[in-house]
Amino acid sequence: MITQMPTPAHAGNSALQERRLDRTILRTYRTTVDLDDVIPNPDQPRLGPKEDMELQRQIEANEGIFEPLLVEPHPELQGKYRIIDGDRRWTNSQALVKQGREQYRRIPVEVTERTLSDDERLRVWIYIHRQRKEWDAKEKEMVAYRLVDLVGRASAANILEPVS
Repeated sequence: MITQMPTPAHAGNSALQERRLDRTILRTYRTTVDLDDVIPNPDQPRLGPKEDMELQRQIEANEGIFEPLLVEPHPELQGKYRIIDGDRRWTNSQALVKQGREQYRRIPVEVTERTLSDDERLRVWIYIHRQRKEWDAKEKEMVAYRLVDLVGRASAANILEPVS
């Protein structure tokens, strides 16, 4: 089920832009939010350690996160956002704040105008990671297994099917 969410009032100052990701066209706007207003997705396909000292060093060298997190309005928590892509960036910014580096508390985000369906969210996440070409064979396999657990074999195969 796709939940239609009204565009937040503070989005009015930022023009919505269309972003094509595979078969899904997202309308998004960019803003900055507090780390505490962003909630990780419990059904994140990528498993494994998320804290990364090298990523923390990169965040510090860039004086913040370089690439905004892709988030959606949280379906149950008013005023909060759920991560679609960027869980590792969020986790490592949070680690820096816990170390007393409060300047990393506000993070850039790209917010979808509505909450996505589970299928849309997974498709978008897979598409983004394919484009980055950062997956090794083991991670691809783990994501495939996770997708089967989350949505079943047929849906997982459909999501992972290469688009020509």
